[in-house]
Amino acid sequence: MGLDRVSGLGGEQLSRVRGAYGRMAEASAGKDSVTGHWEMMGIVLDQPFPTFSHGFPADVIVEFERRIGRGTIGNVVASGTEIIDRLGAEHLVTGKPIVYTSADSVFQIAAHESVIPIAEQYRICEIAFELVARGMNVARVIPSVRRPAGFVQADLQSPRLRARADRRDPARSAHGAGDSGLLDRQGEGSVCRSRHRACGFDGERQ
Repeated sequence: MGLDRVSGLGGEQLSRVRGAYGRMAEASAGKDSVTGHWEMMGIVLDQPFPTFSHGFPADVIVEFERRIGRGTIGNVVASGTEIIDRLGAEHLVTGKPIVYTSADSVFQIAAHESVIPIAEQYRICEIAFELVARGMNVARVIPSVRRPAGFVQADLQSPRLRARADRRDPARSAHGAGDSGLLDRQGEGSVCRSRHRACGFDGERQ
């Protein structure tokens, strides 16, 4: 296949290769999952999706809370496990969803399904998508839905919360551009495969 021409694998190099080979490099600005998925389908971004190294602007959070009809906590940069360790207990007491982001262009919402039912969590995500994805070009909204089975019953002040396997992340649409859009227009169709539990689906077809 020519892999020994791309990387030093050791051993004797074949004199004749039947397959095509090459080494790829990232071309798009940005590093988030949506950027990578788009680039694999032939869409190269000149400008990265926006990130928020100090959390989202206060007016955005105020508007988000107004639309969902409840307050929030967090609005910081953190990992999912870190933010739940820090604010999980407060969420359980107050019922306020946890909002956070990361180095990627994401608006993440963590909540326990015993506090905020699944249907309501996805309604909240739809509101977030309208506000920050369509409104601010954020790449993806991530619902960090947590299951009751994740609790350590003996210590509710430090709950271990476990993510659902059926999580779905609404993501920005490429609007028919790229290889998959070309296949769709030709009636061939395409299938999404991802290393993530939740492949970001087209949030703009909802």
